[in-house]
Amino acid sequence: MFRLKLAILLLLICVGMPCVKAQESLPIPENINMQSDKDFENAEPFVIESANWLIHTDLDKNIPDRKKVNEFVWKWISGTPAFTLDITDNLTKLYENNIQLLNIFLAVYASYYIQHKTDFNNLSASRDGIHAMIQVYKKGIGIKKNKEMEKISRMPVAELEAYISTRFN
Repeated sequence: MFRLKLAILLLLICVGMPCVKAQESLPIPENINMQSDKDFENAEPFVIESANWLIHTDLDKNIPDRKKVNEFVWKWISGTPAFTLDITDNLTKLYENNIQLLNIFLAVYASYYIQHKTDFNNLSASRDGIHAMIQVYKKGIGIKKNKEMEKISRMPVAELEAYISTRFN
């Protein structure tokens, strides 16, 4: 019985290791080209991976890779012909003193757009971006306290949804 448990444990460890490694590895290839509309379209899967990586990688980890991922996302958002995004005062209040939260919002917003091209709406993309910001903010790693984020991170779900709907529609 002990050997069976040991074998199962070893199997789970071996199967789980690639998942752990995937979070640590850089989600974008080196020297990705973004010149033409097709280049931006081809880069879309990497935008989605980047958003996930930024959310799940603590702000104090892999700092050089985080910088590369943020630069990639900014380059994709600023160059894609697919959509434009305005950074409003309401959003500025949320990431104040925490530029990394803006990067997470932008990556998640872009990821939402890519995954919902046919039924995209700004409110839903903003909602996903804000929820990701809250998730990272609540970890408290590499974050400076922010009055507005403190307020919304403690709101009940219905109140948070109303907050988002009135400010990001």
